[in-house]
Amino acid sequence: MDDWTGAYVWIAGNAGRTRQFNLIYSINPVWANLGGRQESRGVERTHIHLPGQPRGWNDVSISIASDLAAHASDRAYGALGIDRLMIKLGVWNANDGDPRPFGVYFTDLSLVPNDQAESHVNNQPLVGKHESDRWWRGKLVRNANIAGEHRYMIDTDLRYTSKK
Repeated sequence: MDDWTGAYVWIAGNAGRTRQFNLIYSINPVWANLGGRQESRGVERTHIHLPGQPRGWNDVSISIASDLAAHASDRAYGALGIDRLMIKLGVWNANDGDPRPFGVYFTDLSLVPNDQAESHVNNQPLVGKHESDRWWRGKLVRNANIAGEHRYMIDTDLRYTSKK
């Protein structure tokens, strides 16, 4: 599992149309800028590591309030006026030409109000995602792709147009 693949649970909270927090819980390294600038809506992403056993089920409990207090100290859940949550579940991998199959399954999801709960995976408390496990373009080599240089477009004499 020490590969450029991973999975995440992204929980975002809004007060009306204003984004108040972005909590991203992830397995393995994570693409630090999930969703780009638009999706984060100007609010910093807080990355939290999800430990667990590969090839088996893991018992996960997430407490938004306690994680905001522990990992985003300026964001007290009760003071944010949250009236909606957005939850995204996803996987990612490096597109470097090598096969990198990765999957994750979720079951028995529920939302339970409990201000006293703590987040855990298999009774292990969660910790912030270490900087070395967050990747972004240009982190390892200035302006380089993780898998080396990719050429997305080659300038040739062949042109296509759309005629109406």
